[in-house]
Amino acid sequence: MSPELDGNSWPVCVRIPFSKFTKLFYSGRFIDPAIFSGGAMVVEQVTFPSLVQFTEHLGSTFAASLDGGESFNIELVETESKISNSIQDSFSLLFKAPVEAQPHQAIYDLEHSVLGNLPLFLVPVRKDSDGLYFEAVFNRLLV
Repeated sequence: MSPELDGNSWPVCVRIPFSKFTKLFYSGRFIDPAIFSGGAMVVEQVTFPSLVQFTEHLGSTFAASLDGGESFNIELVETESKISNSIQDSFSLLFKAPVEAQPHQAIYDLEHSVLGNLPLFLVPVRKDSDGLYFEAVFNRLLV
């Protein structure tokens, strides 16, 4: 299921440059660049929700998983606008995972009942008796 998008949503297309001698590692898998041509490949195209859309789901649960690894539920506990002007839009999300979750900095596959499936790069930022906290930061040039 993909999210219902408004004018504030924005697509992200990930392009990875490589040569024939490069081994690519993406989302837990090695990718053979010999099967691609043109000097770059499109790994994945994802449309991410806006800050407003994420904020509407504060307190909701996402299923988080690493490719072939652990999976657990995380809660969206904070959204914060960093920069919002005519040139740049930047915001962060803070998620709380169970205390026993491993603090891996990685691209997690997040699944939400309304927002859909989202591959997010999550960074562990702190741990306390309530849980392990991960942050995702979004930056977008508007020009």
